[in-house]
Amino acid sequence: MLNALLLLSVVTLGGFALTYLYDRESPLLVRLAVGCVTGLTAHALLAFALALRFGLNLTVIVVAALPLLTPLLVFRDRRLRARAAGDIRRLPHLRGRSRHRFAHLLLSLLLLALLLHLFGGVVYAENGGIHTNNHHNYGDLPWHIMLVRGFVVGGNYPPEHLQFAGSRLTYPYLCDFITAEFNACGANLVAAFLITNLALAFCLLALVQQWAFRLTRSPFVMMTTPLLLFFNGGWGWLMLFRDFRESNRPLGQFLLNLPHDYTMAVPDEKNPHSLTEPLYRWGDSLTVLLTTQRSILLGIPLALAALLPLQAALRLRLDDTDETTKAARRHKRRTLLLAAGGITGLLPLSHTHSALVLLTVAACYALPELRRGDRAWRDWLAFFLPACLLMAPQGLMLLSGSDAHTVRFFGIELGWDHGRDHPLVFWLRNTGPFLPLLLAALLLPVFFRRFRSVVPDSVRRFCLPFLLWFLLGNVFRFAPWVWDNIKVLFYGYLAAIPLVLLLLARLWRQRALGKTTCLVLLLLMTLSGGIDVFRVATRQFRQRIYSAEEIAYGEAVDRAVPPRSRILHAPSAGNAVGYAGRRLICGYGGHLWTHGFDHEPRQADVFRIYAGAPDADELLRRYRVEYITVGPPERTQEGMSLNLAYLDRFPVVLSVGEYRLLKVR
Repeated sequence: MLNALLLLSVVTLGGFALTYLYDRESPLLVRLAVGCVTGLTAHALLAFALALRFGLNLTVIVVAALPLLTPLLVFRDRRLRARAAGDIRRLPHLRGRSRHRFAHLLLSLLLLALLLHLFGGVVYAENGGIHTNNHHNYGDLPWHIMLVRGFVVGGNYPPEHLQFAGSRLTYPYLCDFITAEFNACGANLVAAFLITNLALAFCLLALVQQWAFRLTRSPFVMMTTPLLLFFNGGWGWLMLFRDFRESNRPLGQFLLNLPHDYTMAVPDEKNPHSLTEPLYRWGDSLTVLLTTQRSILLGIPLALAALLPLQAALRLRLDDTDETTKAARRHKRRTLLLAAGGITGLLPLSHTHSALVLLTVAACYALPELRRGDRAWRDWLAFFLPACLLMAPQGLMLLSGSDAHTVRFFGIELGWDHGRDHPLVFWLRNTGPFLPLLLAALLLPVFFRRFRSVVPDSVRRFCLPFLLWFLLGNVFRFAPWVWDNIKVLFYGYLAAIPLVLLLLARLWRQRALGKTTCLVLLLLMTLSGGIDVFRVATRQFRQRIYSAEEIAYGEAVDRAVPPRSRILHAPSAGNAVGYAGRRLICGYGGHLWTHGFDHEPRQADVFRIYAGAPDADELLRRYRVEYITVGPPERTQEGMSLNLAYLDRFPVVLSVGEYRLLKVR
């Protein structure tokens, strides 16, 4: 555990020191957040490159950390040392008047406490097993545990898709590799997850506030942006009254036993009064995205770290008549674009959708400048050259050798996941007052001059390329499962938050009626998400991922089976074999389908082997199966039958409880 925290400190210091080469604005906590997310990512990429040759061990981790100490040499410059010392003295450095500083500090501490509590329940140990209290994490967590264990004990280098042996892993896995590094440093699996999650959650909170303030220069927007980011939702809270009436329970008892989500409401065939369509699909980011889809937890703060210097570069004007001043500004601008491009280049293995969004958004900013000339192409070369150079090997790693069908990732899908609803009705229901307020923020300054100071043109121009991605996500499909478009839709929502909050900030500056209206609108936009977060925070759902017996079996498999072995097992989500981090012939179909694999023929072959079909031996040879597991999942898997006479031909390598591992001769 101590080694893991030491690693986190070292990589954070390296990234922190680099910020002083290009950033003159950010306070200390923001520099630490940038240093943490960029340092963790850069170190993971270096360590991963070494692990391809030597595997993951403490030596590889230490060697990869040494280059990240070199940025500390920048403090040989007396001016940079003085600036860092000043930042430390001003800790915490919060913008605005004294009442704003106090409100900001209080709100930030409350949000940090909430994040600590929520991520503490994402994965935890109990009764010798591993559990989660977030029902959205039931399918994702076994996959992430399997990836981490594959990196630590499974020898998964170069990485194959552990649930589809023989195919290259095309999933953005760097966040899980970071967790594997902490695990290899001595932290147990639960602690490794917690360290990674909390570090990235702190980075996200600090960076999204700084990004919103840089964009709007409004303390109100800075303070309230995390509320709309974390507790997004629509009108789902209206179902709460019906549910309470039908529950026949006291209010306190009902609130501690909520029947379902209110931002991700799905049909319930047992309840005829329930929704007939999945009308609420815009799940709150905390319980649906950030605590379950770990790549986006790394991708968003990394993207925000790139946007900070990109914003600063776009604000620099180069029309000064003084050539000396103009040259200095151009040099500063290119330095900022170089930093933004370098950070953007870290994204493909971290979160591929974020890399796609940032590249296209930067291109939208660059095109108007390239048309004006004035050597602007040299400025933007400083962004795109390092970004593309860093992205190229990561893209090759993701795309080469995969059996995933690329064509399944793209298609036309109007209205996102709207079911039978009209798309406009669907979005009005799922976002509440947010969408009308966004349209007002975009259109009022166009038709009414007095609103141009409320929502400045510079803010709208910066946000428009992100909003374009929101439109694209409602027209095209960028993943086999259309719901996964939320990974690009969310960037449109993130960019829309400051626009909406600038309108509310204007209301907040009015008298009592304006302040009351502002608070009511904030409540309506966050109530559904707040209810769902409350449901998870109060531990109303507890799900076992691995029992003590399953963990014992997975560890026994790890000791008995060489790394990179192929094991046959039932295609279920949380099979104990996954804990061993070994390659499986065919895993959970829900994951494989969303990752673009045509898994059904292979799954049918798995069923034929367990049933002892006439071609079972040939199938074992074709898939190069080395071991077969027989346990409760194989006995209870729907559609699967066990031919014990056939399976008894294979010798038993080990037996733990109800689980047996058989060796294929």
